[in-house]
Amino acid sequence: MALARDMFEAADKLSKHGHVSVLELKTFLAPIPKYAGFVTWLFSDPSQGKVFGQRGTQAKRKVAMARFKEVDLDGTGSIELEELQAAVKK
Repeated sequence: MALARDMFEAADKLSKHGHVSVLELKTFLAPIPKYAGFVTWLFSDPSQGKVFGQRGTQAKRKVAMARFKEVDLDGTGSIELEELQAAVKK
């Protein structure tokens, strides 16, 4: 999927090791207008629509990371291209 590959290449800037981290996604992908909505979705609370970082409590941050953790199928804390492709299809 070309969209996911473009997103991956835009985000994989720090160590270029085939994974994109939360930091890479938020730093390099979120500022790009055509990808910002995806990053907002990825780091939002699936049950309430709250975005990661809003209201600042640890419990809400964990909930906001729930969607990211669903996408991170192997539990590494970063996303591989295949995982990103699956997330983009959602």
